[in-house]
Amino acid sequence: MHCYDRQGNEIDMFTAAMKLPKYRRVLGDHIIGYWISTVWLGIDHGWGDRPMIFETMIWGPSDKILNYQDRYSTEVAARLGHVEAIAWVRANFSLERHHARHHSRSKSRSPRPPA
Repeated sequence: MHCYDRQGNEIDMFTAAMKLPKYRRVLGDHIIGYWISTVWLGIDHGWGDRPMIFETMIWGPSDKILNYQDRYSTEVAARLGHVEAIAWVRANFSLERHHARHHSRSKSRSPRPPA
């Protein structure tokens, strides 16, 4: 198992573990009810000749993980991938759809009793 810092330099596992808490988050954005997260993994998650040490995932409403995951070997590629993930959410989950889903759900619920 190989570990790398955010610049792609190989490091030992202890050093990677010590960096995790403050070093991990690359980018994070809430877009129309979806959380797009890009993180440094530290451990190579790739099978090829370049270490895949960054990952972008998208969580939907109610913390549902969408079928969207991408991995990158550099921080620059990860940042660009994060922007692409935001564009993907905007293209596939419009604000109108988000509001329509929320409205239809709230209408189908029985009213809450007064506090």
